[in-house]
This record gives sequence, structure tokens and C-alpha cells, in this order.
Amino acid sequence: MTYAEFKDSIKKDISYIYRDNHTIDLRPITKNNNTVLDALIINSEDSNFSPTLYLNDFFEMISNGETYENVLCKVVDSYEKSKTDIPFDVSGILDYEKMKDKISFKLVNFDKNLDLLDDVPFFKYLDFAVLFYFHISDINGGSGSILITDEIMNSLGINYETLKEDAFKNTPRIHPYSSMSLSEVIASYLEDKTDFAPPESHKMFVLSNTEGVYGASVILYPGLLEKIAKNLGENFYLLPSSIHETIYLPESEIDDKDSLNRIICSVNETKVSSFEYLSDHYYYYDAKEKRLSY
Repeated sequence: MTYAEFKDSIKKDISYIYRDNHTIDLRPITKNNNTVLDALIINSEDSNFSPTLYLNDFFEMISNGETYENVLCKVVDSYEKSKTDIPFDVSGILDYEKMKDKISFKLVNFDKNLDLLDDVPFFKYLDFAVLFYFHISDINGGSGSILITDEIMNSLGINYETLKEDAFKNTPRIHPYSSMSLSEVIASYLEDKTDFAPPESHKMFVLSNTEGVYGASVILYPGLLEKIAKNLGENFYLLPSSIHETIYLPESEIDDKDSLNRIICSVNETKVSSFEYLSDHYYYYDAKEKRLSY
């Protein structure tokens, strides 16, 4: 079964299953870094919330050996579960008083999101774009996000300055920063740590937020980079691991700084999805100047 055949079959079968009081839409949606995903949107006449299911991941299951029938059942299960996991009253999304404490910011690559930037409020920082979104907490402990577009901002009845001010007030509170040594991060994934020996490598630290989602944005937290430099006792290099985290290491640990870019490019090509890509070069923090540059 080809991907095109899969999409046609899913839309046809889901339309039949939900033929009463539902409309089914299948359309491409551009996500971060111009990554285009095929979204199956199931609209119910009884709800103002329309779950979006991305078919790309479901087709991967077929590529890995799942039968079409099993995957169809998983699509239905995902939709049914999403109906009961609505994390908030979507009718209040345009109520500024209800939503102002949920406004956060995230970091994305500027050049790879030029089309997206036409429709959203943002500001440029180095070669990043800083976007704004609603952080939605789930009653089951999870979370989600809704990107704030120009249309949403205007409907909230606020201007860009208010949006940015709220985001900088909320984000460090909602998403406290997290800094762990690379050895600690590796160890955290191991069930049996008895024989784990920390690698004899550079003093590398993973910088993110406690949730591990959009954690690269913590580099904008007031005073954080200055605090890191003070703890290290020197300037440091910052490596963009993904939109979710960065890695930093002391300047004294690096003899060949150009090798950092080769490492970053290699990791981007082999380990980082196109959706999570942030940048392909290192950044340098000067403690005396209190400035991050590239």
C-alpha cells in the first residue's frame, strides 16, 4: 500500500465510521521548520473541539509491518481518546483574562520558518525566531500547546507588547529551567546503573526546562546564561541540540571550535527530526560582555 492509497483509504473508512453528525477533512498542515504533515480532522456537530490526527505516523506503522485494519483501529482509538482528553474549555481560547497566564514563548529557526512568520507575532533573536503559544495543561498530567497567530492576538484584544510581556512573565514560572550533566542524562535512561561509568569526555551539560518541551527557549530567561558562566567560572559554548534542549560546555574544554559545527551537523542529520531542528552551528557566551553570539 502506498502512502497516497493509505490516505485515501483512511479518509473513506473514517468518513463511513463517523457518517452521522461528523465531517471529515484531510489536508496538509505546515508545522515547525516548514515540515508538512497530513492532518485528518474530524469535526463533530456536538463539539467545538476538532481533534487533529497526523497520518504520517500511522503510515509508519504499516511500513513497520502493521496491518491496515489494525492501524485503522488505532486511528479510531486515538480519536475517541482525544474526545475525552480535552484539556480545557476551548470556547474560552479568545478570552484574554482566561488565557493570559498560559501565554509562553518558544524558540525556532528563523530562516526555516519564513512562511509561518507571515501570520504570527514574533521577534528575532540571533538567527532564531521567538514565537508565542498557549501552554495547556492536561488533567492527566500531560500538556499541549496552541500557537498564537496574529488573528488570535487581535481577537484577544491585546497588542504585541502585552503578549510579549505576559510570555516573559509566565514562561520561567510555567517551565522552570533544568541543567544536568550529560552523564546524569545518560544515566537517567538506564534501568540498571550498577555498572554505569560516566564517559571520560568534555564537561557537557544539557540545558532545557523541567518538562523537556521547547526547552531551548530557556536561554532567554533573564540572568540564566550569566548564572551558568558564573558557575563554570568562564565563557562557554552553546550547542543547539533541538528546539527542546541545548548543550553547553566550558570554553577551556575545546581546542578545535570548528569541530563543534561538524558535530552539530552530524547530529542534525542522523538524530534530529526536521520538525525539531533548531540550528546547525555553535553559539558563544562572553561572560564579561554578558552576550550570546555566533
